[in-house]
Amino acid sequence: MWWAVARRAAAPAFIGSLASFTAYSYCEKPARTKEQAEETAAVVAAAVAGQKKPPQRTLSTLTKEQADGQKQVLQALLGQMIDDVDRTGGVGELQQTLTKLEDELWARGRVHRIVITGGPCAGKSTIMSDLVQMLKERNYLVFTMPEIATEMFKWSDGKMWDDFSAQGLDDDPVWASLQTSLTRVQTVIEDSIVHMAHRSLSKRRKGPNPPEGAVVLLDRGVIDNVAYCTDEAWAMVLEDLGTTTARLIDRYDHVIHLVTAANGAEQHYTLEQAEGDGSEESARSETPEQARQLDGRTLSAWQETKSHFIVGNAGVTWPEKRQKAKAILGMLLGDASSGGLMQKLQCAYLPPQVILAEAAADGEIPWVVSKHVKTTYLSDKSRLQKTSPGNGGAGAVLYFHQDLDADGHVARQYAMDYWTYTQKLRTVLSSRSDALAKAGVGDSDAAEWGGQLREVREEIVIFAFGDNRIRCRCSEERSQLEVEVCSSLPAEQVLPPWLRQAKAPV
Repeated sequence: MWWAVARRAAAPAFIGSLASFTAYSYCEKPARTKEQAEETAAVVAAAVAGQKKPPQRTLSTLTKEQADGQKQVLQALLGQMIDDVDRTGGVGELQQTLTKLEDELWARGRVHRIVITGGPCAGKSTIMSDLVQMLKERNYLVFTMPEIATEMFKWSDGKMWDDFSAQGLDDDPVWASLQTSLTRVQTVIEDSIVHMAHRSLSKRRKGPNPPEGAVVLLDRGVIDNVAYCTDEAWAMVLEDLGTTTARLIDRYDHVIHLVTAANGAEQHYTLEQAEGDGSEESARSETPEQARQLDGRTLSAWQETKSHFIVGNAGVTWPEKRQKAKAILGMLLGDASSGGLMQKLQCAYLPPQVILAEAAADGEIPWVVSKHVKTTYLSDKSRLQKTSPGNGGAGAVLYFHQDLDADGHVARQYAMDYWTYTQKLRTVLSSRSDALAKAGVGDSDAAEWGGQLREVREEIVIFAFGDNRIRCRCSEERSQLEVEVCSSLPAEQVLPPWLRQAKAPV
């Protein structure tokens, strides 16, 4: 982004001008003349405006007394700069302010793409209405995307399924042509909505009450189509579209899966859709057993997504299910009061290979994936994270910036692109290197003086068990296993038996 480049380019020059101005301003002997004061003011004004600076005084043009005084002030200023580096985790005061401003603008400029998915009769329409109201109350711009399959069913006057499924779902070429059309239409409409969201957010940010951000809520994403295809048919869809499943998954930021009422709330399962008035034919035709199968296939289709949450029916009422969905969305947007859903257990260490093998052998676990994570600590208050597919899996490489609270937990997180990720690393490393060099610390002693950033490498294993998505963070270096689950029930109650045995803290 042009403004990010501009701020990065301007920061060193502005810091240098500020240092010169500070050294000259606080030099008591000799006192500045009117001409010197005007010259200094011109330097600062030129730096702020981005203009070429006028000639400045150097030590060689000063008297010996002036030069000695200037050197003393510069030495004191250098000491203060080194103290600032230590105190702020490697970034000078001004540059830290600019970085925070850039982070804030990035976060406010983000358009969050959140998919609400699940099996038939899961409560998507009602819960989406809840989420829209919640977002508006929190001053977010909200855009919604309807379920394209339902819309195309209406557009075809109910003939779509009959014409394309006359031979059954096993007629791959015919069924794949329908799914290709669905996917193509959906991606075009999604891209149009996201474009409008960016434009609207950009304009409204300049107003007196700028929005906190923009959210696009989607009633299903294109990956939901996988659940309605055979593997062969979906391969045809991808070939026709010239894309991959991983690329389609990367279109979205978060996925909230609502479990069908046919699984755990059978008495409430119905073919009638919430948004209908009963006068039109419903696009829903699945039996409860078919609904459960589609729910499982949908959950499995999204397994590689970067941020995935499950809202089930076991042990909760319908109002509680709706409330949990709202709490998850609040947590994704940085609401600290929603953090109670995320529970973590420190367990006896199990290598990732063991967890993968146990999960693969467990008949109640439909899928399991793993990821490599590299975390780079910029300071005790912030860190960068790079996530890549593990165990030979497919998927995109993802980058995140995370702000930490006093306990070291993630208080706020947002995704970033590769360029921004590398620029942040370079900026912090350059600041530390410059400060240590001015302090006379060589490269061989940089690690001891904090000139290098601390890195932590971990393997994360993720799988679905019941109504929950279990996340196991394995650190071989520290022989630690942290298990994370998003549930309103105690975490120990939702773990598989073989993992529950390792729940005792080390």
